Amino acid sequence: MNEVMDTAKIEQLFGESARQIGENATALGILQASVSNIRIEHKQLADRENAHYQEFCDFKEEQKENEYVSPAERQEIADAVQNRVTDILFSKGRMDIYGAFVRKAWSDAKKYGNVVGKGGVYTKRKHYKSAVEYIGAWTPYGYGIGGYIEHLDNKEWQ
Repeated sequence: MNEVMDTAKIEQLFGESARQIGENATALGILQASVSNIRIEHKQLADRENAHYQEFCDFKEEQKENEYVSPAERQEIADAVQNRVTDILFSKGRMDIYGAFVRKAWSDAKKYGNVVGKGGVYTKRKHYKSAVEYIGAWTPYGYGIGGYIEHLDNKEWQ
């Protein structure tokens, strides 16, 4: 009978162990689900933070592009005008009409080259490069180089 009781006791212990293992497995499953949910939430938060950071960077870049050019950049625009006019007129041997050409270059740069304000003072930073490129390739709008020289030669005010 001792053997039978030992067997009954073993079966009882086995049943309790199996029940305890089942409870532990259930608890482990709940823990795994919680950890999985935490990982998903962490990834979502990280993605959201990255998106906000990118929006902030884009905003700062846009703000920077909408600023006016610096005094050094304004000077570069002015130098580009003077250099372009000097190159044109020196090659033609006509430095006597320098002032009229500079005025025309500034006028055209303001109308067609994204240069804004006297001396480019209100030119936006995002337009700086295109303004300098326009001036570097400038020819008197509506005349061409030779046509504008002829136009100035025919004016009575000179």
